Amino acid sequence: MVALSFDAPTRNPTALTTLWFGSGSKANNDANTVARGDYYISQRNQLSFRYTRSTPYQDIPRVIAVNSQSYTATDQTVNGTFVHTAGNLASSTRFGYNHILQVRTDNGYKSDLLAFRASIAEGPKSFISSVGRRPIKRM
Repeated sequence: MVALSFDAPTRNPTALTTLWFGSGSKANNDANTVARGDYYISQRNQLSFRYTRSTPYQDIPRVIAVNSQSYTATDQTVNGTFVHTAGNLASSTRFGYNHILQVRTDNGYKSDLLAFRASIAEGPKSFISSVGRRPIKRM
């Protein structure tokens, strides 16, 4: 039942003043990895690579505990550079690839909260038919 999804507003419901304890605290996690390599091929040729991976996560609580919002993402980046020098000339070749995946999830849709929202959206038929509609007068 959806009513059970709400947290109790206080520990003592008859108190005149009290602290409110919410549904939870916000959780963040930001994991990053970076690997880099430089290779000195010869006096005139140099090669370098870099790989970066980031997997951030965030969970945001709401008033209804089962309806928290989650963000998850993955970012992967690979790039490389090749440099060739000859006398007064220098040539640089670069390449890169970036892949980002980001997902936002409203966790209430995984529970019976979806059925509750649908029943609110429908509402009583008399309410829907009487609000915002006026009879058309024909002449």
